[in-house]
Amino acid sequence: MKPHSIRYDGVRHFLIVIPPLMAIAAFGFSGILEKIKKIRFSEKLYWIVVAFVFLWLAVEFVIIYPFGGSYYNEIVRLSLGPRLENKFDFEYWGASYRQGIDWLNRNAAADSNFCVPIASHLIQYYPVRADLSFDCSANTEYLIFITRWAFAPKDLDETFHFQDKEPVFRISRYKSDLLYIYKLK
Repeated sequence: MKPHSIRYDGVRHFLIVIPPLMAIAAFGFSGILEKIKKIRFSEKLYWIVVAFVFLWLAVEFVIIYPFGGSYYNEIVRLSLGPRLENKFDFEYWGASYRQGIDWLNRNAAADSNFCVPIASHLIQYYPVRADLSFDCSANTEYLIFITRWAFAPKDLDETFHFQDKEPVFRISRYKSDLLYIYKLK
């Protein structure tokens, strides 16, 4: 609702379930605390366990920030292993584009161009340096995209021949990539 804020796809459909989920989580957490209190722990041990849980959640939050929408819990990560972006549309909302565009603004050569073949409409919300231009032709110098493979053009590698190159910039969390930038020329 805030003017000039970033609006991502259908996130509005997700946000309405957050208050009920928070209420359910609070009831569950309260129930767990009550069960822990009934076990004959010392009060000190009880607060150590509570502090540990909050510390663990805070560390997890810091590690994944600001990509919480692309985060999978420990059970999924342990059972499926690394490279989750090859098993799911891992990065969906395009939050990593902000850091990708920031990288381009700082590092791209003057008067160069870039292509965003996956969810390119999200780029309009981020400030792009005035001398950089959007161009998805054979002349593309930088290729930037999120790992939302279901939306990738079928001929992405045939068009840009990036698979044999190393990304010049990538955003990863827990050994799973969210965004790549390739320098093609």
